[in-house]
Amino acid sequence: MTRAVSASLDPEAPLDDLEPLRDVIGDARVVGIGESTHHAAEFYRLRHRLLRFLAERCGFTAYVFEAPFTEAHVIDDWVRGGPGDVAAVSTALGLGDHPEMHAHLTWMRRHNERAERPLRFVGALPVSTGSQLPALTEVERFLRRADPDALPLLTQAIEVAERCDVDSLRAFQRYAGLDVADRDAATAALSRLLARMECMAAHHRCEGRGREHAAAVRHLRGAWHLDHFHRDLSGTGLAVGTAELDRYAAETVLDVLAAEPRVVFAMHNTHLRRTPVEHEGAFGLFPAGYHLAEALGDDYVAIAATSIGGRAVDGALTPDGLETREVPLPPLEPDCIETAFTGAAPLTISALRPEDGAYRRIRAEGGFMTASISSSFNAIACVPTTST
Repeated sequence: MTRAVSASLDPEAPLDDLEPLRDVIGDARVVGIGESTHHAAEFYRLRHRLLRFLAERCGFTAYVFEAPFTEAHVIDDWVRGGPGDVAAVSTALGLGDHPEMHAHLTWMRRHNERAERPLRFVGALPVSTGSQLPALTEVERFLRRADPDALPLLTQAIEVAERCDVDSLRAFQRYAGLDVADRDAATAALSRLLARMECMAAHHRCEGRGREHAAAVRHLRGAWHLDHFHRDLSGTGLAVGTAELDRYAAETVLDVLAAEPRVVFAMHNTHLRRTPVEHEGAFGLFPAGYHLAEALGDDYVAIAATSIGGRAVDGALTPDGLETREVPLPPLEPDCIETAFTGAAPLTISALRPEDGAYRRIRAEGGFMTASISSSFNAIACVPTTST
């Protein structure tokens, strides 16, 4: 088994002990690095360390992170030398606004000062707080210059989005409280506008606006996917969980890959997995990693990150938004992949083999995710403990 054992989780430590990781990733063009819980300091340091290795030694030039696509542009500008300070731009991160991530971004900025090809930062998600308005505002800027005839369709969608615009996940509850006719009108307007913009692509390229048009379409597709995600959560869709967000994340990675040679993709293990998610309800909960594996085959490598013990952040959606709490991790059982790791090394990364098929669970927040671990991931990165 290929195994890299690192003597440190310090992102600034020498990288030589990660060299066995080359055998795990091979020539893959996309490498996913996961986490078993959000808000764990160790996973931010792990990703920082692996990103350094992949960028400095393996030629990776883009970092697609679990952050909102539209808002993350300010972070991309900053890591490429733009104005401001890391604390200010990091407010766009949502899940990642932590000191460990601030250090991560500061390293990216330093790296880009000397890199032959700058390392891009791209948000993978259509939204962070449930609002479509940031994305629709970008679309409006484009349409006012390039296609004012389409503005009435956008206005219909914005009117509904403004009624759900609250700075928390309560936006989903507000959407559920809308009249069905209003929801349907917003969905129809977004769909018609998306069809209009896709039909106009050749024209905008001929007019020299191809790049601007493509960017506006990405913003609009984010709002469109979020609209269907709202419908799922409100009980008016097929209730397939995060399938809409996962599809958008995979589209974003593939879009970046069209311009960059190799991409690092950072999301929760649930989103990185190469297999459908088992769940109650309608079939069709396909994670981003499933779409990437279908599109790229062996050019996509998924590395799940987990821990032997420690603490996690668990949460539940309430009428007041997302309620989170810190919880101790439950004891491991024999079919948990974490039982394959022993010792106190700060970081161990092991490639998975077909004979690891007996492992059927991996940590997920304060519980476990059920999956065929050897089919869902290419490798496991394990730390001894997590803190929040």
